[in-house]
Amino acid sequence: MNVPPSATVGDALHSILEAVDSPLAALERVAGDTTVRLAALQSALGEQRGRIADLERQLGLAEARLLVETMHAAGLAAQAAHLLGLGPDVSVATEPSGEHYSDGAPKTRLALVYEAAFDAKGHELGVAEPEQFRDG
Repeated sequence: MNVPPSATVGDALHSILEAVDSPLAALERVAGDTTVRLAALQSALGEQRGRIADLERQLGLAEARLLVETMHAAGLAAQAAHLLGLGPDVSVATEPSGEHYSDGAPKTRLALVYEAAFDAKGHELGVAEPEQFRDG
């Protein structure tokens, strides 16, 4: 860099700092690049947080479905065991139990077996009110 001989020390320093290849110019370029990269990273982080929230929601739904299906399987297994235990008296299972569904239809004895097993499995799995997840 050429500084005219008549320049003062301040002028010389100013010329050095304003030069394209000066340390100050290099720092300004780095700062600008860093700002652009930081904005891109913040945008990517926002997208990833949105994706994480969506995946957590999907996982919660899948876990809830699994709980209901596990309770349902317990109810069906209890019904199967009950029917096998009845042997030739299997028709007893279809007799009205004296209880009714919310629509007024009578519940069979086999339905009560299902409900009891469903609810017991729900409580075992930590579901506070498993009856809310039963059909009917």
